Amino acid sequence: MIAILLSLALQADMLGDEALRQYAASPFDQAEKMHKREVIGVHHGATVIAEYPCADFCPNYTIRVIRYELAPGMSCASVGGVVTSIRIPDGFGASGRSYCVPKVLDWQRGFVGD
Repeated sequence: MIAILLSLALQADMLGDEALRQYAASPFDQAEKMHKREVIGVHHGATVIAEYPCADFCPNYTIRVIRYELAPGMSCASVGGVVTSIRIPDGFGASGRSYCVPKVLDWQRGFVGD
């Protein structure tokens, strides 16, 4: 019985490609999300999180970064991710940070939400 409940709970958090694309394309409130971190669900066996960093003129410069949070022993390639550099607001400018991001998303855009 416990195994069935655990299986159902895990399935509820599973993200398909389309659900992940829709989440990434959805608007967000910069003031509400500023400096927060949220677990979105599980995609290809890895936890997907959204982070909302901001610097300088907050909340206007709050961006959304959607990325995998890899468990020990997992590689970005093993979950179908792509390692990319995303410009993150930092002081009076921005710095590039490398993240493992879902390949299904338009990673060339850097996962900055609208």
